Amino acid sequence: MTQKIMRIMFLLLFILFTFLFYYTKAYTYLNSDTISFVRTYLITNFGLIIPVMFILILYLFFNIFGFPTMYFSILLGYLYGVSFGFIIAWAGMLSGIIFSFLLSRYLFRELFVRKFGKKEITKQLEEHLEKRHFSTIILTRLFFVIPYNIQNFVYGLTSVKFSIYIIGTAIGIIPITLLNVYLGQLLFQGNLLNAGVTKIFGIISLILFIIIIFYILKKLIHIKKNNKQLQ
Repeated sequence: MTQKIMRIMFLLLFILFTFLFYYTKAYTYLNSDTISFVRTYLITNFGLIIPVMFILILYLFFNIFGFPTMYFSILLGYLYGVSFGFIIAWAGMLSGIIFSFLLSRYLFRELFVRKFGKKEITKQLEEHLEKRHFSTIILTRLFFVIPYNIQNFVYGLTSVKFSIYIIGTAIGIIPITLLNVYLGQLLFQGNLLNAGVTKIFGIISLILFIIIIFYILKKLIHIKKNNKQLQ
C-alpha cells in the first residue's frame, strides 16, 4: 500500500511540475547557454558532492520505491561525460538494487513473501535459477521482460546466492547504464538529434514500451480473472 501511495504521489508531483513548467514559461530558459552555465556552476561549486548524493539518496530511494532511475544516469552523463558518469551511475544503480535485494531477503522478508511469494514470476525465476543461475540473472537484467523494480525484490525471495546475484547484476546492467550515460553526453555536445544511435535507441525504447504495455495488460487480465473466480 505504501509503495502504491508513493507512486501516486510521484505521478501527481510530475503532473504538477509539468503544468508549472509550461504555465510559468520556464521552458524559455531551457537553452544551450543556460544549460551550459548550470553544468559549469554545479561542477565548479559542488564537485563530487553531487555524485555522492545520487548514489546514497536518489538511486537508493528510487530503487526501493520502484521509480525509474534512467533519468539520473542521463543527467550524470550530461554533467560528467561517459567515463566518470558511467562509474557513478553504475555504482548508484548497483547500490540501490543490492539494497532492495537485502530488504526482501532479510529485513522485510515476510512482507515481500506475501506480495510476491506465490506469484508465478517467482516460481519461474526459481526454476531457471536452479538450472542456470548466473546466466538467468544476466539475461533478466539485459532484457526487460521483468521490470527492474520487481526483479530487485523477487530475487531476494529465491535461493540464489548473494555473491552470484551481485556479479550477475553488475554485469547485466552495464549496457543500459552505458547507453543512458552516453545519451547524456550527446545532449551536452548537442549531437543527440544528429546521432545515429538516437534512431536505434528510439526503436529499442518503442519495442520495450510495447512489451511493458502487453505485460501490464496481461497481468491486469490475470488479476481480473482471479477476482472473478474468488467471487
